[in-house]
Amino acid sequence: MAQQIETYLDKLKDEHKINILYACESGSRAWGVPSPNSDYDIRIIYNHSPDWYLSVNEKPDNIILIEDNMDTQAWDLKKTLSLLSKSNIILFEWLQSAKIYGGCPAFRESLIELSEKYFQPRKAIYHYLGLSNALIKKHFEKETIPLKKYFIIVRSILASIWVKENQSPAPMLFMDLLPILEKHPKVLLAVHQLIRLKKETNDGKAIKRITALDEFIFESRKACSIYAEALPKQQEVDMEAIDLFFRQMLKHSVQAEQA
Repeated sequence: MAQQIETYLDKLKDEHKINILYACESGSRAWGVPSPNSDYDIRIIYNHSPDWYLSVNEKPDNIILIEDNMDTQAWDLKKTLSLLSKSNIILFEWLQSAKIYGGCPAFRESLIELSEKYFQPRKAIYHYLGLSNALIKKHFEKETIPLKKYFIIVRSILASIWVKENQSPAPMLFMDLLPILEKHPKVLLAVHQLIRLKKETNDGKAIKRITALDEFIFESRKACSIYAEALPKQQEVDMEAIDLFFRQMLKHSVQAEQA
């Protein structure tokens, strides 16, 4: 599959005339708990040649493709940096992926270093709570719930707790979140059951909800919401550092074209 993805990325570069700075896996495979029918969720950061950005007209800043079992989302560098300035949590997750398909390692390292200035715990917690709340509202009216949706709810709650306790981005690997549950043995046991089912069962399968897990979800959701509400609503954003990073990347592109 690695060779197939590499070929796919080369095709993407040629068709869209882009330079791939970073390509990684997201979703279940990046969490370390893929189901037998899990897609490959490929996430990409790319840039164009410097002249492409010198235009009065607005141009597309993302690429969305679904091909066979590959679900691709790609963001232009300028869009990426704009979202970083707003503490976009999806971007923080991409940067932590352990499954990297391509790009420039130095770019990833530099962007991770830059991103540390823009992480806002309040926004992160609300991102995860919003994700879990939407799924709870849709699926908790029944005794059963699609396994994948249950798993996303649990991960979102654990990620909220991580941010609350550590003031840092939640890790991508699901197993890295489990120490949170060391003081909750019944919940930890239930989560291990979910992990086993997730790896053995197709995502669409419905399972019966677990009382101990549901209670933990609701209690933790409330605690994280109260905590986030007390945090500052707006933090000062250093746009100069982001602009400098963008200009440096364009300068590197010019040098690469001239080499």
